Amino acid sequence: MIILITSFAMNKFYYIFYILSFISFLSIAQNLKDTIDLQEIEVSASRFKNHFFQSGKKIQEIDSIQKEFFSMNSVSDILNYGTSVFVKNYAPGAIASTSIRGGNAQQTAVLWNGVNINHPMLGQADFSQYITALFDHINIEYGASSALWGSGAVNGNIQLDNTFSSQFLSDIKCRFGSFNTYSLFGKINLAKQKFQTYVKPYYVYSKNDYSIGDSLKLKNADFSIQGLMGGVSYQFNAYHHIQWHSWYNENNRHIPNNYFFNNYAANQWDKNFRNTLQYTYTKNKIKTDLKFSYLNDVLNYKDTLARINSYSNVHTFQTEEIGYFSISNNASLSFGHQWVYNLALTNNYLNNEYLNRHSVFAGWKQDLKGFCYNIIIRKEWANIRSQIPFTGNVGFEYQWFSFLKLKGQASLFYRLPTLNDLFWKGSGNKDLKPESGYHYEGGIVWDFIVSSIKLKIHSEMTAFNKWTKNWIIWLPGGSGQPVPKNIAAVWSRGTETDNYLLVKTSSGFMQIGMSSAYVLSTIEKSDLENDASIGRQLIYTPRYNINGYSKFKFKNFISLITYQYVGYRFVSSDNLQWLKPYSVINFSGGYHFKFYRHTIQCIVGINNILNTSYMIVSQRPMPGRNYFLQIDWNFR
Repeated sequence: MIILITSFAMNKFYYIFYILSFISFLSIAQNLKDTIDLQEIEVSASRFKNHFFQSGKKIQEIDSIQKEFFSMNSVSDILNYGTSVFVKNYAPGAIASTSIRGGNAQQTAVLWNGVNINHPMLGQADFSQYITALFDHINIEYGASSALWGSGAVNGNIQLDNTFSSQFLSDIKCRFGSFNTYSLFGKINLAKQKFQTYVKPYYVYSKNDYSIGDSLKLKNADFSIQGLMGGVSYQFNAYHHIQWHSWYNENNRHIPNNYFFNNYAANQWDKNFRNTLQYTYTKNKIKTDLKFSYLNDVLNYKDTLARINSYSNVHTFQTEEIGYFSISNNASLSFGHQWVYNLALTNNYLNNEYLNRHSVFAGWKQDLKGFCYNIIIRKEWANIRSQIPFTGNVGFEYQWFSFLKLKGQASLFYRLPTLNDLFWKGSGNKDLKPESGYHYEGGIVWDFIVSSIKLKIHSEMTAFNKWTKNWIIWLPGGSGQPVPKNIAAVWSRGTETDNYLLVKTSSGFMQIGMSSAYVLSTIEKSDLENDASIGRQLIYTPRYNINGYSKFKFKNFISLITYQYVGYRFVSSDNLQWLKPYSVINFSGGYHFKFYRHTIQCIVGINNILNTSYMIVSQRPMPGRNYFLQIDWNFR
């Protein structure tokens, strides 16, 4: 597997070879004697609700219907239309970052199989580079969780996970869309007794030349994404288990200027190589997890007109050891240690710089006849001048009635400065303090079920409050060059709702739902004199965000309609300039048929049905009405 991925990284020609080999393998696989019925798509519940540390959290899992229709889209799209997370997207294929509960992208931890993959120099992840089909589970955990996940988990975290299957499975997805967009994805799952493995190659290309006016088209906006993901799992016996995941991703994109200018000369090339190896020992009431990870992030940004050639190569090494102990049938204890080392090789720093971090943490969870609570504490040390604050989390859930649950949690959190904050040439500030603060939230979950007619009504309401001090902001320095400073205190508060109605029949189901977020995120204190941002909403933080959907399945036909409304977003800190609200409606429909052990599904989709003209980021128009056709071939 390692040789396979390394060869792929060396030459794009290998990509075609692997796809062809994959298709050839499918034809051979038709002679297999094992018959396994294809499982139908179903609306799945969150698998994280019973996680050791999750009491009191609001957790959302992207269900299988949305994943199926968004399988060849970037993860940014499924977050944008399937959750209350606000995605700050410059354009298709361009940088896409997230904002949860009024925070910025650096305050959201992105976890791939439990490993934080935020870029160490930037402190954030770019969701436009990840296609949805790569991941078996996509989950959003709202609220601060630094005690569990460490630095950066201030407003929430997004979990991208892969699992192993005990079945043989092969799958090919092809998509053709507007603006000369082509996508190809393949997957093979193999299993034999104690051994399981999967391989997922993929390729995406788009000229991305959509219209931005009556006579203009977006220029210098084409992009390509290609990569290979794989994993191996082996169960030695009842006690010992080992698994390895590896992921190579390469992204090459031209970056368009805003449509008021014609200077198109910027290009960015990203290469990411991620690996994680985990060993698990389980016996009686003891479980031990040992995890070793290596990440390599390469970024090369060029702008010939501005004479910029920025190159960086960051190596990340991480180890994590966690022990779980069942004290009784309803009480558990856990403790662990984590080490993270980031080494940056770049022409943007005076020297090769590094960040070395150690942390220890412990947790306790107990169930008491309908009442469940957990306590987590964490302390971290790093080679920075400022001390990292102690963090902790307390959460509870109480099943008041069979249909009504109460929950809440309170946290202390922190976020370390990024490598760029500390070491950028001519700007880095080694005296920066970590961002820190407190967060608490409360929620109520109501589930009404009528078994006789297979009806379920679900409603969840959450209110949250968060205070952040030492907020890091880049401001013009004495020489005019921006420098990072701890200058602000930010107060974020608001409410979130998630509601749906689900009716099942013998031939399928119908589900309609809506989620909403109301967020006030204002600067309350500032070290700047006469700061006009005091009491104002943070830029690019909408106060109102509403998502609605309708899912329908009847026999072999299935459809999804999504609706999104995003309110005003201020683009100046004094809130005197803003972008108008917008609404976008999308439709997708699919039909599948089976023969022998094969399933073929055809999906057609119309995005932005109303041809709405809108911008998420100032001077960056988004595409109007566009179409796609997707064909899936599945063999089990």
